[in-house]
Amino acid sequence: MDYQFVKKLHGYTATVELVSSQGVLWVKKEAIPEEIYNEIYFHKEVHPSLKLIYEPDINPSIFFVEYLSDTRSLQENITPENFYLWGKAVAHIHSHIYLNPQRMDEQGILYTLVWGEYIQGDFLEGIERQSRKKTDITSKQIEIFRNLVTPLKGLSPKSVLLHCDLHTGNVLLQNDEAFIIDKGSSLIAGDSLYDLALISLSYPSSHLNISLNQWDKEIIKKNTELMDAFMEGYGVSYIDTSHEVFMRYVALRLLGRYPNPFESNLRPLIESITGQY
Repeated sequence: MDYQFVKKLHGYTATVELVSSQGVLWVKKEAIPEEIYNEIYFHKEVHPSLKLIYEPDINPSIFFVEYLSDTRSLQENITPENFYLWGKAVAHIHSHIYLNPQRMDEQGILYTLVWGEYIQGDFLEGIERQSRKKTDITSKQIEIFRNLVTPLKGLSPKSVLLHCDLHTGNVLLQNDEAFIIDKGSSLIAGDSLYDLALISLSYPSSHLNISLNQWDKEIIKKNTELMDAFMEGYGVSYIDTSHEVFMRYVALRLLGRYPNPFESNLRPLIESITGQY
């Protein structure tokens, strides 16, 4: 596709640009082919009406997606009403059911995986991350995380389509609808709680039922209102109804995210969780 550069857009791990072709605006995304396959698959499942252009014979590392005009970032519009819309959008993603957990390989082909083996691999990657970055997590805290995560390996959860990187920066608002973009990870289908746990890393609330004394009470009150709205939109109060398993996933996702300069809640959450368990 012939196009003209308009401006650079924000991207964490990919090069993202707004371009124009024959008077139509497109978002051009450049990343490794595995990430491209992953995101195209996600959009086709979740946003089937969204126009996509992918020409792997010309460049397998670039694809174009229709530009959504008049959108706002949820990250800059944090309200209970918008979290409700986000919850509805995530519920739509999780409404896509699979017979088994699925992952996508480097050629864009889906294959079945054993959920317990994936959890073990994810946990070991989290441990390796702490070692590589020489973090301040103690060996005692690592052992607490291990004890929390180990029971997850025995689960056989219902498998649903996952996003794997649910945060407000990956959500666009248009009218009364939320669009979730920038799918993370090659994991395609698995336990919905694995997806949902990530949100609580950014918005710790009283639903977690752990000590949150390191946060201002007004922040926790606001976060709880936001999570109430999200779960209302989602249709299930999953933190309360699946609390024990949910907290195990929170521990797993914490280990895989810390440290992160964009997520200031991670270290206090580590202290709160390891102090309680």
